[in-house]
Amino acid sequence: MKTYGIGIIGAGFMGKTHTYNYVNLPLYYDGMPFKTKLVGICNRTLSKAERLKEDFGYEFATSNYMDLLERDDIDIIDVCTPNIVHHEQIIRSLKAKKHVYADKPICITDDEADDI
Repeated sequence: MKTYGIGIIGAGFMGKTHTYNYVNLPLYYDGMPFKTKLVGICNRTLSKAERLKEDFGYEFATSNYMDLLERDDIDIIDVCTPNIVHHEQIIRSLKAKKHVYADKPICITDDEADDI
């Protein structure tokens, strides 16, 4: 069974909510064809990322999201940051060949959406 490594950018309310969701997926869906593994959590305030690391068992915490993009064991980047920075983080994640899930809205302008 395929295991997808998860890296979350943003350890605030949404980052924590998405973390709960990854942990609880098997409780909601019987016979899931894949597993998820919490690999990296990033927040500009490192102590917030470290708290989620300890509470949920992420392998590492960082204050630089580029650390997530450089990892071969992270397949999915989950963007849970303020909307104004989504575009840059999504583009860089895609260029790093990661699957991307972004909290809504995906970006701020139509031009940014077209770029993505």
